[in-house]
Amino acid sequence: MATGVKLSVSINRLYPGQKLVPGDKRWDRFNGDFNTEEHTPESLFEEVAKNGNAFCCALKGYRKTENFVSAQTLGLDFDKGAVSLEALLGDSFIVTYASFIYSTLSHTPEHPRWRVVFVLTEAIANAETYRKAQTAFLAKYGTTDQSIKDPARLLFGSNPTNGVWHYLGNLLPMAEVLELVSEYEDKRRVLEREIGRRQLPAIDSSRIRGSTPDERYVGRAIEEESNWLASRVKGTGDRHSGLIVVAARLESLRLSEWLTPESRATINPYEVALEAAISNGYVAEYGEEDACRAIAWGIGVAEPRPIPSDWGRQHGDGGREGQVGPSVGVGSDSMPQSLLFRTAREVSVLTPERPNWIVDKLIAEGAITELDAKVKVGKTTFILAMVAALLQGEEFLEFSTQSTPIVYLTEERPPSFRAVLDRVGLTDEEKLHIVFKSEVRNLEWPIVVSLAVRRAKEVGAGLLVVDTLARWAGLKDDSENNSGAAMEAMAPLEEAAAQGLAVLISRHDRKSGGEIGDSGRGSSAFSGISDIIITLRRADTKGHPSRRQITGVGRFDGIPESLVVEWKDGKYLALGDRIDVERIEAREKLLAGLPGSDDAPGPILDKLVESTGCKRATLGRALKELEEEGLIKRHPDAGKTKRGFGYTLAEKRESTYREDPGMFPFDHVPHEDVPKAESRVRTPGHKPLESSVSSPQSFTGYTIYPNGEEKEWTG
Repeated sequence: MATGVKLSVSINRLYPGQKLVPGDKRWDRFNGDFNTEEHTPESLFEEVAKNGNAFCCALKGYRKTENFVSAQTLGLDFDKGAVSLEALLGDSFIVTYASFIYSTLSHTPEHPRWRVVFVLTEAIANAETYRKAQTAFLAKYGTTDQSIKDPARLLFGSNPTNGVWHYLGNLLPMAEVLELVSEYEDKRRVLEREIGRRQLPAIDSSRIRGSTPDERYVGRAIEEESNWLASRVKGTGDRHSGLIVVAARLESLRLSEWLTPESRATINPYEVALEAAISNGYVAEYGEEDACRAIAWGIGVAEPRPIPSDWGRQHGDGGREGQVGPSVGVGSDSMPQSLLFRTAREVSVLTPERPNWIVDKLIAEGAITELDAKVKVGKTTFILAMVAALLQGEEFLEFSTQSTPIVYLTEERPPSFRAVLDRVGLTDEEKLHIVFKSEVRNLEWPIVVSLAVRRAKEVGAGLLVVDTLARWAGLKDDSENNSGAAMEAMAPLEEAAAQGLAVLISRHDRKSGGEIGDSGRGSSAFSGISDIIITLRRADTKGHPSRRQITGVGRFDGIPESLVVEWKDGKYLALGDRIDVERIEAREKLLAGLPGSDDAPGPILDKLVESTGCKRATLGRALKELEEEGLIKRHPDAGKTKRGFGYTLAEKRESTYREDPGMFPFDHVPHEDVPKAESRVRTPGHKPLESSVSSPQSFTGYTIYPNGEEKEWTG
């Protein structure tokens, strides 16, 4: 319950129980008489529901968006369909979080009209943030009045004489608002992908009505959307989603304040979309009510469109009063008088709690990942192995992936790239859209990115790959070292990420290498702009040329700091961090090579380091673990001086190799890779290592003796 909660809200006590409209001679006076006051949810209920007074957000002066101060209420208007009070009280969300319900001034018993008011636990202090929260809130209930999105919109009270109201006294936690905003953003991203892949029909300019640029712009948009939706007949698979898309596009235009109010007033998303849905047969098959729900959903997720940068040139009429877009230069009369500031809480409302990972911990939606590696280390193979996992819906290096089409800009020529595609099993993949640098002639880098982003939207791709950035951006000679050139090359990719794409770029490491974030060739500005940086280097493990070490750093939590991977059977496999890999290999060598307990005291640590090729610290950790697990034993009185500790297996090793002393005769080679006797090659003067062990050491089926003799064993 709303115990002790107070909120700032503007109350208007002029004309209680009356509904004024623009054009009424009392309208200006009415809008100038909103007074910001402090209320409890219960006192607000008394003012609005029982006394019939209008209310809106906290204001500083006349009621308009520019005077918005804060808002702590969200409202839902149920104006469509015969919704009863009992039905509203049967809604679990409303009965849990709503503060009060009242009948609006348009309410009649035959045509019930209700307003549900929610009081938030915290105020929202930014008009745009509040509008987004209200839009997300409306998206939850597609049957409500979707026009209630103006941050400074007034809400008339109930009829104080014969109104119906119900006080619940609940509060809506900000966490619930954040969840609704997150769901809304997910739906909006899906909608944007649907919008991006459409091909609008050509419109005969003679059919476009209007005498001003704004009116003709709106007229063209209505014609395009109407004709496109009408063409989505049964079998195209676009009728239902098309209703949502068209409604959202038209509503976004209606909300765009850079158009004149007169031109925006001609836009009726319901009318246009419903008429087209009748034309394409949707209404006949599914009914008008279903169509209206889809239209309401589209209206609910719509947001104002930005003004086109080529506003006047685009329509061939010189723009509005000769102006081509808004002027924002220093000293301009139209220069913004303030910046858009947001509180930390508002940022939390506008952004999801966690990144939307395309590849968990490596590539995120709306972020730039940079992959750095030296020449011929395998950047392209690594990237395409990840692409294959994405397209096939599989994990990559044990990280979860989100399946999505991919746009790939490659510097390689078709023959070499075809070989890598074959290597990772992508030769028949139709969701991978490739552009070869050799086939792109005289196109500036920003245009290339713009066209790639357009393609991504057309096919619903979530990832754009640029391999390599320097080649594609045309950075020649020393320009890669210039921070200005670096930022200019990254700018189009920042814009692509801002539109929701995940971006992966590859760069060459400098010859001298360096720390992660500083190893990439050229200016550090590249890495400074990237959100995640990954280096790919050859792993320092002898005998394993297919192993690579990944190092990561970035702005998000959980990015792998160190990971050893191995190319095997057409895929990269995660082996663990470098220390884990070395320790595991040391364990395997020890278990495969140490003598049995009956050969105590066994070789000392110095001899094990020399013979296995493993690091002393790594062997020490492995020996300690194996001893704690009861798999090996440590024995005193070992070595030539009898002052060290030797090591053996905890149990006897059953075999036939107890003739002469001997220890690991080969360098760092896993036991499963040891060649058979007939293929072994010994260097001149080969001698076995000295040991106090009374038996030789064995590797998978063959025993090696100091005199060079080899015998097969079955132990």
